[in-house]
Amino acid sequence: MRTDKGHERSGTPPNESVQTRRQVSLHLARRTVRVGRWDSERWHVLAIADSALPDGQAPRLIRRWASAEGEEFLWDGLVLALHPDETAHYLYNLTAEHPVLFVACTPDEECGGVRPVLLTMSQDEAASHMEVEDEVLALPLPKEIRLWVAGYVERVGVKTQPRRKRALDA
Repeated sequence: MRTDKGHERSGTPPNESVQTRRQVSLHLARRTVRVGRWDSERWHVLAIADSALPDGQAPRLIRRWASAEGEEFLWDGLVLALHPDETAHYLYNLTAEHPVLFVACTPDEECGGVRPVLLTMSQDEAASHMEVEDEVLALPLPKEIRLWVAGYVERVGVKTQPRRKRALDA
């Protein structure tokens, strides 16, 4: 639907920009837990904060240290990017009882732990990383990120997939 100014009502006005990237740092922890007779390694996100690095720098491990509970890793320069075709997934997450941010990680021998490779609000994107056996962590969605994503969805609009017609059995 068009408004009197000539732009889509649910879309972004032509001369207004929408921030689609947010650079952050992540504090990860590796803990050893007993499962039956076996010790198992579990990863957790302890904290997320805005990045201290200049925008556009490659993500990197800033610090690794031992703690009383296990090992901790501080990564910086990670990017949470928003995409217009994922807004329905973002809205689904935002309206859930407990909205989360997903962090997909791959094993990294160089750092001795895991490397975060994707931050996303989309459960579908997170699931695709689980299918290839990446470690996917979920953390409660911080308020400032929730507000930013909600504003993005509001300005860009929710993109829905057209329904496919089913063939009728004859």
